[in-house]
Amino acid sequence: MPGTEVGPLTEELANEVGFQCQVVLPATHDTGSAVLAVPSNEDPALYISSGTWSLMGTERREVDCSEESRKRNFTNEGGYEYRFRYLKNIMGLWIDQSGRRACSRGGSIPLQSCVRRRLQRGSSHWWTAMMRDSLLHRA
Repeated sequence: MPGTEVGPLTEELANEVGFQCQVVLPATHDTGSAVLAVPSNEDPALYISSGTWSLMGTERREVDCSEESRKRNFTNEGGYEYRFRYLKNIMGLWIDQSGRRACSRGGSIPLQSCVRRRLQRGSSHWWTAMMRDSLLHRA
């Protein structure tokens, strides 16, 4: 359960990092921890947790498994204190990160310069090509 104290760092790890502390279980993964950190006293609060993928949602006391919820691609994730994160995946920064990676292959040029160059060359499907290249050349 999030918030459960596991105990102190091992002596070996404490020596490596240079301090001792208690290990406490987080709220599952980064989204769960981000939702707990939303600076709001309102219930329910809306949030957007953004990174490579972005999630938009709210916390609820009950799940919503309605047909309308399914049609709109919402999901329920278990949250802290038996609540549920009712959320939807939305576009994150992945497409921007992938474009930057495709453009910078073989050098470091700004994304806008890369896009401008491709447009000037008359590439009608420049973004699709960048995404394909990025997917094919993942590290």
